[in-house]
Amino acid sequence: MNIEVQKIPTAHLERIAPRYCRMCGECTGACLQGLPVADILRFLTYADGYGQFALGRENFLQLPREQAAVKCGNCPSCTVECPYGVKVSERLIRAQEMFTC
Repeated sequence: MNIEVQKIPTAHLERIAPRYCRMCGECTGACLQGLPVADILRFLTYADGYGQFALGRENFLQLPREQAAVKCGNCPSCTVECPYGVKVSERLIRAQEMFTC
């Protein structure tokens, strides 16, 4: 296979790394506010990645009331880190803004 052809998928992965969760589970249970981080990132992927906004919102709205009330923008800093470079707090804020409108 041509080396240039191999670089295309790698370059694409680097470009989307800050936005799309790989569902590796490394962030599970790490939020101090008790959010199911991996689940919320998955809901956002339904909307942003697959164009299934209704599916993402439907799942988000099924979160328990105390989790739905958390606003990531109110935390001084996010304790969740992604080994693949997903900007977790930015993505959670986007999901909260998108699905609670």
